[in-house]
Amino acid sequence: KEVNGLIAVLGSAPRTVTAGTWYDLRLEAVGNQVRAYVNGTLAIQATDSTFATGKSGMLTFKSAAQFKGVRAYQP
Repeated sequence: KEVNGLIAVLGSAPRTVTAGTWYDLRLEAVGNQVRAYVNGTLAIQATDSTFATGKSGMLTFKSAAQFKGVRAYQP
């Protein structure tokens, strides 16, 4: 999460990726639960009650990536 320009990592998980391969990433934020999926499989989950609402976005750390078809919606 980002608060006042400072990034706090809620969790992490090592993952091997292959250059030139597309991956389906999904991020869910429901209540205080945050879950991240890679190709439909739960990769990481965290709990954070800092904000009741907010914005979403994609970024990388020490790597390059392309994002295609990013959607955000409220079910």
